[in-house]
Amino acid sequence: MIVELKSVASVIDTQTKIVYPSYQMGGYDKLSGKHLDDLPKSFVDEMSEADITLINELFNKNNMKTFEFFLDQKVTTWMRTEFEVKANNLNDAAEIAKRMFDKGELENIEWEEIMDTKEVLQPSDNDGESTAEIYNMNEKGEVLEVYNNKVDKVEKF
Repeated sequence: MIVELKSVASVIDTQTKIVYPSYQMGGYDKLSGKHLDDLPKSFVDEMSEADITLINELFNKNNMKTFEFFLDQKVTTWMRTEFEVKANNLNDAAEIAKRMFDKGELENIEWEEIMDTKEVLQPSDNDGESTAEIYNMNEKGEVLEVYNNKVDKVEKF
C-alpha cells in the first residue's frame, strides 16, 4: 500500500518501507526511493508530527508496548482558609486575624483552592530549578525521570 507523507511531499510503500518523492500533479518517482531507515536526518526533521505518528502506526502497531508516565509540575495558586474571630469591632478583629496568621495558627485549618488562579511555574520563577518533570514507572515498579525542564532534554535509556 502507498501512503502519502504530506509534510515532505513524499509517499511511503508500506510493504518495502521505501520513501519516494511525489509529483505535484500526482504519482511518485519510483527510481528515487530510499529506505525509511536510510533517510537523512534533515529529511526526517522536516516531517510533521502527523506524518511521524502515521509511520509509527503503520509499522509499529504489532510490536508496540505501552509505557506509563506521570507529569509533576510546580504551580502557584491561591488557597482560601475560612475562619472566624470574635471581637468588639472590625479593626480589633482584623488585628486578631493578623496575629493568628503571624503565629501560624491558621495553618492547620482546612483550605480550598480558589478557582482559576493556578499558574504553572517556569524554571526562571524557581531559581533556575526544574518545575516540570516527566517520570516513567517500569515493569519492576521503579520510577525513572525521563525529562525535566531544567535540563530541557529527554534522557536516553
